[in-house]
Amino acid sequence: MSQEKIILRHSLIINKIEKSACNWKDIEDYLALQSEYHDYDFNISLRTFQRDLNNLRTIYGIDIQYDSNTEVYKIIEDSNQYNNRLLESLNIINATILAKNTSNFLSFEKRKSNGTEHFYEILHCIKHSTTLKIRHKKFNDDEPKEREVAPYSLKESKHRWYLIAKDLNEGIIKNFGLDRIERISKTVNKFTYPVDFKIEEHTKHSFGIVFSTDPPEEIILSFSEWQGRYVKALPLHHSQEILVDTPDEFRIKLYLCQSYDFEMELLSFGKEVTVIEPLSLKNTIKEKLKATLNNY
Repeated sequence: MSQEKIILRHSLIINKIEKSACNWKDIEDYLALQSEYHDYDFNISLRTFQRDLNNLRTIYGIDIQYDSNTEVYKIIEDSNQYNNRLLESLNIINATILAKNTSNFLSFEKRKSNGTEHFYEILHCIKHSTTLKIRHKKFNDDEPKEREVAPYSLKESKHRWYLIAKDLNEGIIKNFGLDRIERISKTVNKFTYPVDFKIEEHTKHSFGIVFSTDPPEEIILSFSEWQGRYVKALPLHHSQEILVDTPDEFRIKLYLCQSYDFEMELLSFGKEVTVIEPLSLKNTIKEKLKATLNNY
């Protein structure tokens, strides 16, 4: 049996039960219907289905259990980011498989490798507390630099991946874009992983991937009602709190550290946003807007 067929069937089972708990007859009928839509026969026996459930639990960490009281199968909720991303990736893989001979049906953003080929080696070194040697080139450097780092975590920001690591030469935690790492190799040197390091805590007041030594502060922004719909659907930061939501204004409060990346994000909204507080950020945006006008 082809691996493509198994992966597709796993995805169909997950998507069916994720939408609503259902009995074996519902699942059987659904797989039969999907077999008509695709070039695969997804029909299976109850015994094979039970084997699939074990594989879903082992491979994807998705636990589907039979509820004898209601006589239906349902997913045991564990809505962490790890499982959510696994499901998202699985759906993309399946769509890619189905569209592989019809590329016009599925259009990906054209971009260079984002460095995910380094994932395994980096994660291996994190798990075994082994340092890495990397050849990394920053955007504002003419030449790449060789560094030995103690890897702490991998973090995604705006569809790009970063290695969060302690630069052993400078003794500080930095981020390194995986797409700008030209070479990577593990060493035999060990390091002690800090027991108090939690990536979400380390970055919770940051916007994107930029770390700031400045303390976080309350930031109040006012958006047009139209732009507010997008900001409500896709919050700027996990601290986002809605203060006003009317046909005339959408106002929010954030709690984070000011950074260059955050300023660029605000400028991208143009006239649709007004900085209410703090005054320092308001003045910074005004100066940048004036400088922009001077270019014309």
